[in-house]
Amino acid sequence: MIDLFCYTDYCSYLRDFYNERRKKYPFFSYRYFSRKAGLDAGNLVKILQGKRHLSAAGVKRFIEYAKFSNREAKYFETLVQFKKAKREQDNKVLFEKLMAIQRIDPCRLEPMQYEFYREWYHTAILALLHIAPFKGNYKTLASLLNPAITIKQAKESCELLTGLNLVRRETDGTFVPTSSMITTGERWKSIAIRAFQEQSIRLAGEAFDRYPQGERDISTVTIAVSRDDMDEIRRVTSEYRRTVLQIASASDRADRVYQLNIQLFPLSVRKS
Repeated sequence: MIDLFCYTDYCSYLRDFYNERRKKYPFFSYRYFSRKAGLDAGNLVKILQGKRHLSAAGVKRFIEYAKFSNREAKYFETLVQFKKAKREQDNKVLFEKLMAIQRIDPCRLEPMQYEFYREWYHTAILALLHIAPFKGNYKTLASLLNPAITIKQAKESCELLTGLNLVRRETDGTFVPTSSMITTGERWKSIAIRAFQEQSIRLAGEAFDRYPQGERDISTVTIAVSRDDMDEIRRVTSEYRRTVLQIASASDRADRVYQLNIQLFPLSVRKS
């Protein structure tokens, strides 16, 4: 029995719902599914492919067919809204709503991982633990960041990192990172990462006043390129990021945590 609360994409859930029923009941076809669920047979395949969306009436009919509980119905309705949302702010609000529904019970959206990207200092502390031995003096840890954070924030951050198994505590009390690299990619993570990136960009602006020129490297360039050129720039930028990560991974004399932002965005509409 597939678990609705494992999903952040309702189209993926519907595909798995259909495939599960198909395996159990050989007669369960697209036509049978659409008839029983009260869905438009012509649009069903496109909905399963994510090319079209369920209507409000279709959502209601499927909920009735699936015999969802009130909590499941609310979650499914929110999933559909989440999939349909276009604005980043709407995505964030709807994802928070999904998390709120799931918090009734331990969830698989991994809210602790979501929390990791909500504050810039979690990644900074994780990187700092690679170069600064730490045994629980949260006052000192908090003061090592610039801008400094509170003792409470430092403690909560270490608890979060430990809970995510990104950090472990040795028998002597030392906090040790378990990995030097973390990856992201799913849509819900991109929402959290957007908040993290917003904070990183803000910190970059503050760096003008916080650090002398010799301790920072901030440059800008404005260019006019074609769509093909843009693809090549993305490729080169991706290679550059990988190179920087390789240098950081190989570094055995790290003495400071840095934030590297690479920002590329349009300043005009596309010429027709």
